[in-house]
Amino acid sequence: MSLHNCSRHPAADAVRGHCQACLLEAAFALPQGMKTAPGGRFTIQVPLGDSEGALVFLVRDDSAAPRLLRLKRWRTPAPEGFIAGFARLKTQLHEWRPPTIVLPVTAWVDATGCPSVVTDFRQGLPLLESVKSGWLHPERARSGLRHLQQILEAAHQRGLTHGSVVPGNVFSARPDGALYLLDFGLAVLLSSLPAPSDWAAADREGLVGIQAQVERLSSESR
Repeated sequence: MSLHNCSRHPAADAVRGHCQACLLEAAFALPQGMKTAPGGRFTIQVPLGDSEGALVFLVRDDSAAPRLLRLKRWRTPAPEGFIAGFARLKTQLHEWRPPTIVLPVTAWVDATGCPSVVTDFRQGLPLLESVKSGWLHPERARSGLRHLQQILEAAHQRGLTHGSVVPGNVFSARPDGALYLLDFGLAVLLSSLPAPSDWAAADREGLVGIQAQVERLSSESR
């Protein structure tokens, strides 16, 4: 069995013309008749995360203006109406364009019913990891969280909710340390369980919990 570099992923070894990244791309089975994902063709670069519920990858948009993007693929089927809901969310966020919210690019539901969402990509690390490592000063984190609170309140006034304000969705950007939110509104669109009585209240509670963890990390570092 001979190895050579993959033509689509030059850094990867290929066997019979395919590498591991090629196989992952093929695993994102598109609906019958669809040759490429809506919005273009994406080449997987590296994995960014793997949880019980989803896989996340850094991908390259192979359009006329190449750019790096973030692809998230859930392991469970999307509820009915997901694509229409995503289109509405995308329109609302692109009309508003708050800098602290990573904007959605495109989405699709594959042949197995599982949804994939592509968003803009930003360099950064989870907020709590940045504070714990000492890279981000707790006071800078507090300031950033106060700003996120203002953004969430503005979103709620527009009828928008994040739906999953948890540590894994609050990041600190590189190199300036500014905070930003991942996956805005996607938990609401993908929820197949009864929604909380007030999604906005859940957003606020999530942010309070993160603020408490920042204070704990700050106390431990003294």
